[in-house]
Amino acid sequence: MRHLPGTPPPPVAAPRRRSHDPIPANRACRVLPVGAHHCQSSYNLDRTRVAIAEAAERGAQLLVLPELAQSGYAFYDREEAHALSEPRDGPTLEAWARQAAKYQIIVVGGFCERLPDGQVANSSVLIEPDGRRTFYRKAHLWDRETQIFTPGSEPPPVVDTHLGRIGMMICYDLGFPNGCAWRRCAVPSCCVHR
Repeated sequence: MRHLPGTPPPPVAAPRRRSHDPIPANRACRVLPVGAHHCQSSYNLDRTRVAIAEAAERGAQLLVLPELAQSGYAFYDREEAHALSEPRDGPTLEAWARQAAKYQIIVVGGFCERLPDGQVANSSVLIEPDGRRTFYRKAHLWDRETQIFTPGSEPPPVVDTHLGRIGMMICYDLGFPNGCAWRRCAVPSCCVHR
């Protein structure tokens, strides 16, 4: 990255952290506008790949993509969601994993997960640079989501990463403290709520 006169200098790489250190907000997390377009999976994939690259170039060590970033959110019915869904080893998650490894960044993103028998789940994945993946399916569905998605049955995971402990949950799950990642176990360094 080239430094131009009159602009801020590029970020300096942060030293490796121990897993129990808190994540410094100004170093690990960045906010970039990434809006998913409904029914445009290839556009969304390109957009998220650009977002991962830009975040890494700006010094981010963790990037959180929106809920259902792979497919968009407002489905007409379950059949439409199923047509846009992907399995856990589908092209979007494989691309995100390549980006995570290439840029040494943790990527958390939402996708419409294809399940057996025409079912779909509103899911999230945390992908570490070494390729490890942790999945979570939204358990507390909101409004019309109950007509489209199969709810998850597992509590939100807390993942030990090189940045510290990261808790995962999706949107409406936050309103149910019995499943909250930070109440289930020791306080994570960062709780990802998409």
